[in-house]
Amino acid sequence: MAFTLFAVLAAFGAQQGLCNLVINEFMADNDSIAADPTGDYDDWIELYNSSPSSISLEGYHLSDDLEDPAQWTFPAATIAAGGYLCIWADNDEGDEGVHTNFKLSKSGEAIILSASDGSVIDQVVFGAQETDVSTGRHPNGNGEFAKLVPSFGAENSELAASEGDIDGNGNVEMDDAILSLEIMAGMAPDSVIYTGSDVDGGGAIGLREALFILNFIQNKGVTRITLNDASITVDGEGATADGAIVTINAGGTYSISGTLNDGQIIVDSSDTKPVIIILNGVSVTCTSSAPFFVSNAEEVIVELAENTENYFVDTNNYVFEDGEDEPDAPVFSKDDLTIRGSGLLDVDANYKDAIKSKDGLIIENGVFVVNSVDDGIQGKDYLSIQGGTFTVNADGDGLKSTEDEDANLGYITISGGSFTIVSGNDCIQAETDVNITGGAFNLTAGGGSNATIGDNDSAKGIKAVVEINIGAGDFTINTADDAVHSDQDIVITGGDFSIATGDDGVHSDSAITIDGGTFAITKCYEGLEGAVITINDGNFHITASDDGVNVAGGADSSGGGMWPDTSNNFLYINGGYIVVDADGDGIDVNGSFYMSGGTLLVNGPEENGNGALDYDTKFVLTGGYLIAAGSSGMAQAPTYQDTTQYSVLYRNRFEDRAAGTLIHVQNSSGNEVFTFAPSKRYEAVCFSMPALSPGTSYDLYFGGSSTGTATDGLYEGGTYTPGTKYRTFTINNIVTNID
Repeated sequence: MAFTLFAVLAAFGAQQGLCNLVINEFMADNDSIAADPTGDYDDWIELYNSSPSSISLEGYHLSDDLEDPAQWTFPAATIAAGGYLCIWADNDEGDEGVHTNFKLSKSGEAIILSASDGSVIDQVVFGAQETDVSTGRHPNGNGEFAKLVPSFGAENSELAASEGDIDGNGNVEMDDAILSLEIMAGMAPDSVIYTGSDVDGGGAIGLREALFILNFIQNKGVTRITLNDASITVDGEGATADGAIVTINAGGTYSISGTLNDGQIIVDSSDTKPVIIILNGVSVTCTSSAPFFVSNAEEVIVELAENTENYFVDTNNYVFEDGEDEPDAPVFSKDDLTIRGSGLLDVDANYKDAIKSKDGLIIENGVFVVNSVDDGIQGKDYLSIQGGTFTVNADGDGLKSTEDEDANLGYITISGGSFTIVSGNDCIQAETDVNITGGAFNLTAGGGSNATIGDNDSAKGIKAVVEINIGAGDFTINTADDAVHSDQDIVITGGDFSIATGDDGVHSDSAITIDGGTFAITKCYEGLEGAVITINDGNFHITASDDGVNVAGGADSSGGGMWPDTSNNFLYINGGYIVVDADGDGIDVNGSFYMSGGTLLVNGPEENGNGALDYDTKFVLTGGYLIAAGSSGMAQAPTYQDTTQYSVLYRNRFEDRAAGTLIHVQNSSGNEVFTFAPSKRYEAVCFSMPALSPGTSYDLYFGGSSTGTATDGLYEGGTYTPGTKYRTFTINNIVTNID
């Protein structure tokens, strides 16, 4: 197979723009694709007229000789508007049809189309060709030349494949090797795979294809850079070495290996082609600047070669040019940077940040060990992580995006990966949005939930200025400040959360919407806090030193501020399973509370200055399962207005019942309505469930025991052994009060 495809020389004459006539397709090794009128499979050239008018070609020229563009002259011939004309390049001018006086060479040469006045209209210079594979413009008429499935006299539509050309773009390159591995791992199951790309004939794309491609590119088109302690050797084009500094100044692929003491790898390319750098076991230290510095490039892609370890270390003594304060990280890029592969990248930052891009930063895979005196991994415009294993120890923020002047930038997107982050400030922080759709996260910020931070310090787990969207993931978060925090909105549709925090578990200055997920908030000031909280689904276990759920407007009130306006504050519980153990209010709504479904079990408070249910405006209950046990001083039940499900409020401040003392309600027939053991001392209980019926009598017991199975204090099945029967009551109103 010929892997050197074709070199394209797009030299267009002035007349091309006037008549829209182009060389559209050609075949220099035709074995079985198209036969001329005599039955011969000869070379052919296809012209295409994209103009709305027909063009007379009489007097125009075709040639395969750059020195003689008028080698062959068209006879009387016309190409229709939007039409195609195929010319046989077979040196048989006497045969039927249009035939030139030259043939094409399958080893490569040129085709030149010129006007009658000698001006060149279009030309192409090509390399070795494959049998029964044509070369043509893709897209048809105006695209770059590529290898095609032949379309003799018709629109060019389908790219052809070379052995190893997985993505079918006409080149065998690193992207093909990566794609073959992704396909093998199931990461790119929907990628287009071309017929010729199955190298070993096994019917699948995988490791053999990747090895074949890597072996191919290893010997063609890769510049090798070897680091030798204090010197550098360059084998290939596009890079120059000056002592312990190597500068890459052109697009292409570069393989770097070796150790460099007090030196730099610099990318300074004005080329529009991307710079691809394969790190094949690299260790670079620099005492005065960034060991890896992208000063200028259209795009830089860093490949972490499989089974390699790569190290970059700086010092705290950067030397800057006048008026400059960058670079300031061991891995620093002024332009878009992509890091991928399966190898290790270990970065030790002693001056400021560790890995930093002043544009976008994409990480697709790899193993990262980062230690930084400031931020760990930072992309200014965005930080996009699609996989990898990350161990980040940062005195500042762990993962960060900093663009705050463009509302469309400054975001962090994470779709997978494993993250262990220990940070002095926020573990994950974005100036706009944080979007997480997968991954495993172990986050520790500010010394953890038992630490104390300053009033102006921020040590949060996940923080966004605009919005947080979490769809999936496993989160273990231990923070001195809020675990999940947004200055505006939070939307959570899934994920498993284990949270211990010195402040709020999930906090929004605006709205929180939770449609799913599991939340074990074992330590917090307040579990959920926001101006509008909507719970449609999810499983919650909240242990709070203050309120379990707090609805309030304005900025973070964890320090004890006042909430001036409650008219726009709402709590909606439409579903889910919520268990609260609170020292403050169990549910505190500085506004209105609506419950239409789900299960809500509240334990506490024990002090009369708070209540299990505390709302300012109204509590409208239309469905769901509610038991709230706590102190009696501020005990509340649903409001009468708009409430449709019956509820009961027992309150007796003179009878203090110990934690674990059963509450049992059964109907007059002895059928259990519920048996519940609060986890805190209580004087009041509010309960509501669909089983309560108007006009029906019920018995209320305290104490006793049950052989049923208890989940979060709520018993199911078994037999209740009566304690003390407190009272028989009848449901006679939407809220029945028992003293």
